[in-house]
Amino acid sequence: VVTAPDEGGITVVGGTTERNYLAFADGTSGNARFRGLISYDHNTDLLTLGAGGSGSVVLDGNGILTNPTQPCFNVRNSVSQDNITNGSAQTIVFGNEIKDLNGDFSSNTFTAPVTGQYLLTCMVRTDGQQSNTNYNSISITTSNRGYVISFNGPEVWNGASFFTQGGACVADMDANDTAIVTFLGQGGTDATDVTDAHFTGCLLA
Repeated sequence: VVTAPDEGGITVVGGTTERNYLAFADGTSGNARFRGLISYDHNTDLLTLGAGGSGSVVLDGNGILTNPTQPCFNVRNSVSQDNITNGSAQTIVFGNEIKDLNGDFSSNTFTAPVTGQYLLTCMVRTDGQQSNTNYNSISITTSNRGYVISFNGPEVWNGASFFTQGGACVADMDANDTAIVTFLGQGGTDATDVTDAHFTGCLLA
């Protein structure tokens, strides 16, 4: 316990090329020596905050805060899904991981590692839309609820060789909740192809 007057406190002095630490230990070996950690690198002017025995949140001298393990992903499809069956929501397949910082995306599914608010976006291109289809819709579906991103009928796409639709939502997700992108065609011929698709997300708060 430190009791100090105005502008008083604790100072850790280091050289201009040295690194200083304030550690919170629950043991005397391995990373138990620094389960919680605050460090400052005088050479690079980087302040690092860590928990669980590793440093992850970094503040630089310009006030820029980064966290290389923050949940964030960017995926797209690698093959076309042709002649999608109408009448029930079909999961869009994402075979190409462009970025998955915390390893939370697998088997077309994002799994929230912690409870929070997640920004999720998607874009889907379809080819071969049929004039006898009642409607097509794109949704981001989470464990809690579905978010309809786009809903349209043949009066919108009729005559077009392809149609692109997309959007975003802020999803309230608990730890281990999942999110997928689905396509639903209602009525008409099973002839619509998903030829291009993107799905991205990150933890906001």
